[in-house]
Order: sequence, then C-alpha cells, then structure tokens
Amino acid sequence: MLAAVGAPKAVDTPLGTFLTEALQLDPALLKQLCPANVLRQATVQHLRSIFLFLEGRMMGGGPLSTLHPRYRAPLGDDLKEMLDTAIRGQLRVAVVLAAVRDLVTGPLADPTGSWSSNDSLKQFLGFVDAELGMEPWFNDHFPDPLKLAHAGACLALLSAAAAQTNEDGFELV
Repeated sequence: MLAAVGAPKAVDTPLGTFLTEALQLDPALLKQLCPANVLRQATVQHLRSIFLFLEGRMMGGGPLSTLHPRYRAPLGDDLKEMLDTAIRGQLRVAVVLAAVRDLVTGPLADPTGSWSSNDSLKQFLGFVDAELGMEPWFNDHFPDPLKLAHAGACLALLSAAAAQTNEDGFELV
C-alpha cells in the first residue's frame, strides 16, 4: 500500500516527510498535532507502534482493559512453555500479536459476544485473519491447546516478547 501512494521503501522515510509528501497533509497542521521530534525521528515503520501507544493511552489501560473477563484465564506452566517455545522458534511474533490484539479489542471485548471461552484460539485467529490461518509457520507452531480463555494472557506474553525485540522505542500494547 505504501508503494501505491508513491513511496517505495517508505518504511525508512521520516514520518513528517511521508505525511507531507506522500499523503499531502498540511505541514502547518502537522506542527500543531505532532511533536517535531516525532515528525523528524520516527519513520513509517513506527506507525503501528505509535498508533498502539496512543490508542492504549486513550483507552485508559490498553487493550486488556476492555477484554471480557471470561477471556482472562492465566496460562498454566505447560501452555506458557508451549507459547514461549513457539515465540523462540518460527512464530512471527509481530504478526500474531497484531491478530491477537485485534481479537482482544474487537470480538472478545464485546460483553454480548457469544464466543465460548473453550473455543480454540488458533482456530478463531484463523477465522478472523484468513491469511494468518493459511500460513504454515502459524499452523505448525502456534500451540493448539490455547483457548479463547487464554487470549489476554497470550496477548501479554506476545507483547512482552515483542517489546524485547522492538528497537523503535515505542510500546506495542
């Protein structure tokens, strides 16, 4: 998509340059809305992290603050070890983190939702993100025993893992 708006290799483009040149936003308005350091030092690759950081502050506690209680079960030692092994292995943490986060802030935050806490988290993630569900690295390495009940704990563990490898200095959740 970024290349489609005239910005090949846009991930390394300073955010201010991208917003004014590629998206044609008014520089005066940007100066009012965003600190100059962010416009100069942040790049397009930081957008998701910036968005998640701001969204978390606006939600007053991040994505877990809206998660329905039935999806907040802790991971037992065996499930935690399975997920840790997947994280250290072939699992693409940032991709799975985004999908779990969207699930936690979307369908699982709805108090009227009828999703059973015993439903498979892996299968549900495959339904809500069809591309993820077709990825061999996801199907082969995401732990099958995880249930929707573990969504909050899974999000927390994935977020911690992503934060350890995150070099852009922004929180992911």
